[in-house]
Amino acid sequence: MRKILAAIALVAISSTAQAATVSEADFGGFSSDAKKPSEITRGTAFVSGTGEKGDSDFLHFSGLGAGSQDIYLDFGFVADKSPAGRSVNYVWRFDPFPGAWQGVGHGNVSLGRHKPTDKQVISLGENFQGDLFLQLTFNSGTGTYYNISTSGGAASPGSAAVPLPAGMVLILTALGALGFVARRRRMA
Repeated sequence: MRKILAAIALVAISSTAQAATVSEADFGGFSSDAKKPSEITRGTAFVSGTGEKGDSDFLHFSGLGAGSQDIYLDFGFVADKSPAGRSVNYVWRFDPFPGAWQGVGHGNVSLGRHKPTDKQVISLGENFQGDLFLQLTFNSGTGTYYNISTSGGAASPGSAAVPLPAGMVLILTALGALGFVARRRRMA
């Protein structure tokens, strides 16, 4: 019985961990349309993607906690035979993009042989209300990757970082029923 409960607990923990991470492959590629950004919803704590010269990724982080927090952007590239560096520009805003390159804040990243990675931070002030629209444009090179994470996950303070999966309710119900049956057997 203990082995069964341990196995169920491991399955529950592993399915919960997967829910907090989103990769570009999950979307079949992030949106390249400013008017239709890829939706990154509440409970997502980590986002990863890639790009090459001419690509743009548009993301909408919905359900972030209101108030001051930091968004971390980590960039790097896969080394190849190209001696050229990689360049990425990004802009962000708090309402939908009316068009490309129309943000309230911006930054740029230059990667190369002597600087293969870079970390950028977007600090959101006390007046932040929970929606962040982000555009990443890859200006040069190939094999550029990025990882985005938040200071508090994409959940508001005090809430669970990962929503409870629907299957978890079934597991908990089954465990409760098993416990009830075992108790009745002991009492009989």
